[in-house]
Amino acid sequence: MTSEDQPKKGAEASEREAVADPNADLIKCLASFLLLIDIDANMMGVFLPGWFLQHGVTFTWIGILLAIPAVTNVIISPFMPYVIKRAGGPPKVFFWACLSFIPFRSCMLLLPLLESASAIFYAAAVIQVAAGCSAVAGSIAAPSWMLDTVPFEKRTESVALMASIRSSSALIGPALGGILYDAFGYTTTMLYGALAPGLALFVFRKTFYRLMNAYRIPALSKINKQGSIMQMPIVWFMGLLYLLSSSAIFWNVSFAQPFLMDAYGMTEWQIGLTFGVAGTVAYTLGAATGATVTKPLGQFPTMIAGDGLMSVGIMLFGPAPIFASIPHTSAWEPILALFVSTFGMAASSVVAEPLCLTVIELFGFSTGEATSQLLSWGTFFASFGAMLGSSLGGFSAETLGIPLTAQTVGLTMLLGNYALFLIVYILRPKDPASDLL
Repeated sequence: MTSEDQPKKGAEASEREAVADPNADLIKCLASFLLLIDIDANMMGVFLPGWFLQHGVTFTWIGILLAIPAVTNVIISPFMPYVIKRAGGPPKVFFWACLSFIPFRSCMLLLPLLESASAIFYAAAVIQVAAGCSAVAGSIAAPSWMLDTVPFEKRTESVALMASIRSSSALIGPALGGILYDAFGYTTTMLYGALAPGLALFVFRKTFYRLMNAYRIPALSKINKQGSIMQMPIVWFMGLLYLLSSSAIFWNVSFAQPFLMDAYGMTEWQIGLTFGVAGTVAYTLGAATGATVTKPLGQFPTMIAGDGLMSVGIMLFGPAPIFASIPHTSAWEPILALFVSTFGMAASSVVAEPLCLTVIELFGFSTGEATSQLLSWGTFFASFGAMLGSSLGGFSAETLGIPLTAQTVGLTMLLGNYALFLIVYILRPKDPASDLL
């Protein structure tokens, strides 16, 4: 090697490092914003259903309120690829989504000033519509931005890194929400949730501005296909799987808190700590297990197995007959139910994203517009499931009771998952993605 070659290689190494740094900054920046929004959602899941109940809002009304953001997502998500394209790319959409989240969430501070349950319901419904618009825009624009920027061979690694950062919201959100609510009450807790994204926007303002200016719309590749990704059967199969999972998860988050308060006498702080610690440990172990068993089992069977385990965990909230010998006030019952359901969810979700990315590569949908299409339709199916889970769950919680509803939801998800599993293997869709199944 000549002396002239050494400076060249050093320059090439420096150039590679310079290219890698923006990707790391982007992931940290996006993950930080999404983490704070996830923390806010987990915080409210601890105390908000119980607060509504204390102010006269019934289970059915609570279910409708919790379903409104999902309904908004169902309506808006199919149009997000067009919005992102017209806005000039995901960065601008993500920026305005984060900025608008602050005033929308701040409006929740006005609810304690209202006197009647009906007034609280209608005001909260309007706020939920506005917050739902911000949430769906940010949840689609952020991963679209990342997938457009990060090299394809590093996408799976980047998705895993972002997911690992965001997963800590399962610990921080419930624990922080319970502590703040018990110590300071509704107003302070809601104020923190509203201002946290604004604080992140201020801290990362220089990095955020630099990354926005550096974004370039991906060029069309020779293998790029035009049209909707919904022409691919595997997208429909995965969409139905998301729908089933989301409906069960959303019921679990929406109605577990008042159930635990009523059946076990747990406070918001105890629920937050229980959900936080057990949920984080279960998610970490479940994600590691899902990644490990994917090679021998395959991606799609691993997803099905994880969702099936999650449905069993939801049924344990019933409680299941195996708990007949345990006193009804035992805290181990909900902890085990939470652990099993979260473990299964993590094992499934850690495989879902890489499988989506593989499908994108197989069919040539590797440009920004096609990426946002896939994410938009995934959001559509998940939101539709959340809408069904919360609205029907609220009605059944009043008519059947929460224990029987838990058994019904878990059993429906279990049967639905394995029916879908059989359909996929019997029909074997005739497309290049069949070997993934």
